[in-house]
Amino acid sequence: MKLAVMQPYLFPYIGYFQAMSAVDKYVLHDGLHYIREGFMHRNRYLATRQGPAFFIASVQDRSSHALIRDVRVADQTRWRRKMKNQLALSYARSPCFEQVFPRVEQVIDTDTDRLAVINARSIIMVHDYLGMRCELVPNADAYRDMEDELARLYSPEALATTPQALERKVMRALMICRREGASTFINAIGGRALYSPDLFREHGVDLRFVQSETPDYPQHNARRFFPNLSILDVLFNCSIPQVRQLLTAYQQVQ
Repeated sequence: MKLAVMQPYLFPYIGYFQAMSAVDKYVLHDGLHYIREGFMHRNRYLATRQGPAFFIASVQDRSSHALIRDVRVADQTRWRRKMKNQLALSYARSPCFEQVFPRVEQVIDTDTDRLAVINARSIIMVHDYLGMRCELVPNADAYRDMEDELARLYSPEALATTPQALERKVMRALMICRREGASTFINAIGGRALYSPDLFREHGVDLRFVQSETPDYPQHNARRFFPNLSILDVLFNCSIPQVRQLLTAYQQVQ
């Protein structure tokens, strides 16, 4: 069984879904630390012909010490209305707007103040819309006991050192692989500096990385192609068969 574990981002870019298309089970791990300046509460869309801007979910606490599952959105109406207006203004004339926008609205209007729930729903929406076949695990509730064990193994003092903090990340991945019976662990190419193929092999797991080829696609009314925007830019501009083809534009490397 091929497994991937990733934080739940807000309408993430196409590379996130390329990794999803390569596995049998994909875990949205909301028990990891919130990345303050990352793409958990925001993402980029093509705002004008000249280039992208951010749509943003306002959050109450942007501390990097918070777990993703504990981050709350700051209000229930203003940012949601602004985000929907931004996307409608920019993509109303795109070829797939009528099919996609109602689904996006449902995600943005999710009745919750938990960012992790909104992010998970954004990913599940794309998964279901495209008819992707992998099993999605929407949160890390099933692994709470593992986190307790990791907390016993690595004290806060130990985690103040970079090697210990990195080692815990590796141990977490191996523990989830063991729990799920995974024979292959697939990660984004950025994890190459963290994960050792030899170490995973010692635990009976084949380690692979997804290297996206950053595929081009028609961007409505853009002066030039802008890569790695939110998946919404892809969905508004491409049909389901076209998106499925784009999801194959990657290589698996060791």
